[in-house]
Amino acid sequence: MRHYKLIAVFAAVNLLAASLGIVAFRDSDKQPLPILKGHRYWVQHVAFSPDGKLLASAAGMLDRAGEVILWDVATGEEHLHLSGHNGAINAVAFSPDGALLATANEDHTVRLWDAASGRESRAFSGHGERVLSVLFSPDGKTLASAGLDGTVCLWDVASGYQRQSISGYGRMSFSADGRTLAIGSGPRGTVKIWDVATGQEQACLQTSMNWVLCVAQSPDGKLLASAGFQTTICLWDLPSQKVRAILKGHKEMVHSIAFSPDGKTLASASQDGTVKLWSTARGDELATLGQHEGPVQAVAFSPNGKVVASGSYDKTVTLWEAPPGM
Repeated sequence: MRHYKLIAVFAAVNLLAASLGIVAFRDSDKQPLPILKGHRYWVQHVAFSPDGKLLASAAGMLDRAGEVILWDVATGEEHLHLSGHNGAINAVAFSPDGALLATANEDHTVRLWDAASGRESRAFSGHGERVLSVLFSPDGKTLASAGLDGTVCLWDVASGYQRQSISGYGRMSFSADGRTLAIGSGPRGTVKIWDVATGQEQACLQTSMNWVLCVAQSPDGKLLASAGFQTTICLWDLPSQKVRAILKGHKEMVHSIAFSPDGKTLASASQDGTVKLWSTARGDELATLGQHEGPVQAVAFSPNGKVVASGSYDKTVTLWEAPPGM
């Protein structure tokens, strides 16, 4: 009985610490995962390298310069600082081989960087407004960028040539085979799925939201999640294009969503300062990972699914240990 009481007390302490946004504990050695501090501006986006050893975080404010920091995930120390940005950095993405880093910039451009040296290798110009998100295709040959102007540009990474231009707004998601791209349509409240090669619309999912900010597809291509200006998240069955579940729990709008590598869990980041984990099978809330001191703009799973990273307007990036069994 004493053993179970001690377990309960320790669990309560961990829960209290997490609720205060202090730290998340490892299950094995009870050592705290680091809170990454070093940004001068709001953290807008986070992305893990393909091998999970590095985490890139993008930050900035509208009227100030932006910054990108690459962190060593194991130590929580700054690995590389990318400079030379003209305005805020709204999103960042690693290429599938980890060699390149793409940034979505306030100055209407997309820039490619050498992830090892931090040197800029190329800039893409084509948007008429600031770029909100950027994403590599699974094979690394195509780069998609979405701008505030409501356009999505599909770039050939090797040549810099713009292959296609389609309509969309916010965070987007490639299918696992790279043939289609899902993105919200902004104020129209729909999610559209586009053929990457032809630029033709393949499907249109009508949501109850007045603005879709972000979408994510599960690794097996069976599920799609969409979120935006409402407090709820819509979970879709893609083959049937029907709503599987409405995820309720956030108190304010949702800025970012991400599936775990096995597709069993969905993470969400909200204006209410929290990160929540959801079961994609049951549609219920599994956990709330602490509390940032400001709106949470970004969330991402590590490639092995064991760590969740969140970035906030409190200028920090927090690493959370994913609960056991998820």
